[in-house]
Amino acid sequence: MKKIEIADKELVEKINALPKDEMAVFVMADGRIRGALFHGTRFVNQMRAQHNLGILESLVLGQASLCAALMIPLMKGQEHLCWKYDVDGPAAGFSVEADSTGYVRGFLYNEHIPVDKPLENWDLKPFLGTGSMSVSRIHKEDSAPHISTVEVNSGNIAEDLAWYYKQSEQISTAFNTGIQFDRHGRIIGAGGMFLQVMPETGGKNNSGASKSSSSDAEADGQFLARVEMAFKTDLIEKTQINPQESFQSFTDFLQESKQYVFSPFFTYGSDERMLLALTGSFVEALGGLESYKNLIELMKTYENLDDFCDIGLNENGLCYADVLNMLKIWPKEEIIHPQWTIANRIDLEVFASENQVACFYTNLSEHRKIKYEIVSKFSAAKMPVVNEDIPHCLIAPSVNCVL
Repeated sequence: MKKIEIADKELVEKINALPKDEMAVFVMADGRIRGALFHGTRFVNQMRAQHNLGILESLVLGQASLCAALMIPLMKGQEHLCWKYDVDGPAAGFSVEADSTGYVRGFLYNEHIPVDKPLENWDLKPFLGTGSMSVSRIHKEDSAPHISTVEVNSGNIAEDLAWYYKQSEQISTAFNTGIQFDRHGRIIGAGGMFLQVMPETGGKNNSGASKSSSSDAEADGQFLARVEMAFKTDLIEKTQINPQESFQSFTDFLQESKQYVFSPFFTYGSDERMLLALTGSFVEALGGLESYKNLIELMKTYENLDDFCDIGLNENGLCYADVLNMLKIWPKEEIIHPQWTIANRIDLEVFASENQVACFYTNLSEHRKIKYEIVSKFSAAKMPVVNEDIPHCLIAPSVNCVL
């Protein structure tokens, strides 16, 4: 599409005096909440110039385009989405596209919205009405898009998008946009933000693995029974190492995989329960079921990590500190991503989809959300143990490896 120059020189001067358009992505509340702030004054003015829109039309398509841009940080890998908003009001709706490269484009179904009387406020409900919206997503390797549709009736574009995320993806999300006009109808400011609350199992407690109650520790034990590992099948063939044979073969496989992938091992440490499940799995693999049970009892007894970290879990002197020290070394040895402690499930899916992971660890409920095209490249297996004398717990998490 040919770029249309903004003809209003006074507006151009005002825009040039502003900071450049940019988006800031952030996490807060120890990883429980993520979000983004988008300054898009140039972005919205350029959109208006491309379609030669009036004030009301610029407000509708501007809000839609800002929301579409805010969905880009939520994309998984190389993704393209199309958001269609069909309503029975005079505006009729819009269609907006965005992709992971940062490109956004869109159009109104009615570029000349009828107005019967002077506007008293910026409420778009009378012009939008009720209807439905659909979001179709397609990734690089998909043969067809994935489409979700929900009904909308709030008359507020940002609220309807938040409703979509709540209904379709079961994630509490808030969007907000703002477009400021001067008395001549020029757009002199535009931007938006979103906040998304991660599932209750998410977040990272700064106090480490400290537990507040025995029920919490028991819940973590139950959580451990619902996690799995997965090994990438083509890498098992390339390395000629069976990572399921023993814990030593498992670590050898990760070492050899460094020549093929960026992060041989990956999980999302921003989820405290995943962090506890992972370390518990390693304790069980290195010391057996009794060591794992002893660890759970210590977590019930002590409030702080430092109080039980060095206490032996079995007759060989295995302690929780041994596992934690191993995980501290792995980033330095390039076995695990250096930022794994703040990673989330979406990061895991992106790395796996781009073939940059040899083995990942996740809970079953999240594993089911990963596309078949990705998980089909991995095989599940139990966490390998140090030797055959280790009594292996039947509920031990599985491992997914690249074959």
